Amino acid sequence: MLWRPWAARTAAKRLRWPSGPASHRRAHGVYAVSKVGLDLDDRITHVQWGRVDTANNQWMGAETVVAVADAVAALQAGDQVFALFASVNGRQTVVLQGPPVAGHEIHDMDRLPT
Repeated sequence: MLWRPWAARTAAKRLRWPSGPASHRRAHGVYAVSKVGLDLDDRITHVQWGRVDTANNQWMGAETVVAVADAVAALQAGDQVFALFASVNGRQTVVLQGPPVAGHEIHDMDRLPT
């Protein structure tokens, strides 16, 4: 049998893989924003949001009010952030990515008290 150095290197890489970067990734969360706070110039300052369980369509805990920077950081970290809009049958969920859709823009969301 011939010795194949590439086979040994491939086997060694497979043995080291679990300690590689993939094992240090964090699980991404899914959040829903139910209300927004706007400043006098109609810019978002705060959001009321919470983590959601998409398998059961339920909140995973109490909603909290946080600075909008926290929602931006979650998006940048790879978390999914959805917006909840009032509808005839309760609330409708919309992803916060892509171009605006009439009736589903930030100014159509429920507001935090000022």
